[in-house]
Amino acid sequence: MYIGQDYGKWISPSEPDKCDRNIIRNNIIGPCGGENIDIKEGTCCGSIQGNTFDGTGMSKVNFDDSWIDVKGDDYTIVDNVGVFSIKDGIQVRTHMPEGGVSGCRNTFRRNSFDLTGNTGGVGIFLNSREQCDNSSMIYSDNVMMNGEPLTNGWVISDKY
Repeated sequence: MYIGQDYGKWISPSEPDKCDRNIIRNNIIGPCGGENIDIKEGTCCGSIQGNTFDGTGMSKVNFDDSWIDVKGDDYTIVDNVGVFSIKDGIQVRTHMPEGGVSGCRNTFRRNSFDLTGNTGGVGIFLNSREQCDNSSMIYSDNVMMNGEPLTNGWVISDKY
């Protein structure tokens, strides 16, 4: 599932595809080759809730190595379950070409990650939280099913 449009296809850097306030809820997604959900730069204010992801079939072609790729702002990602991923459960990318910043102020709650058989991946990978002034929140109620790290070193909040 694709929300928005790739930055390189915008009319200009100031005119994103404003595909905002989307809700993806209660789906079984996968197995498929590619991210199960790709949230593009310039979009905002959506909810990804109650979905089940299966990453079987991922190939790493075009960077398909997580269930959800988040480049939009102000998304709530909650109550999702995922099995098998080549690398991470969720990846947050906070940079855009030409120095822009996206992927900020996202919230991650009550997600369950099973990365069994994967080496080197984490539940939620943030490439640079500082670019967004630490505005995204990863809560301690996210669960790893197989002992892999929940994040790649970012602070996990236990305040609800």
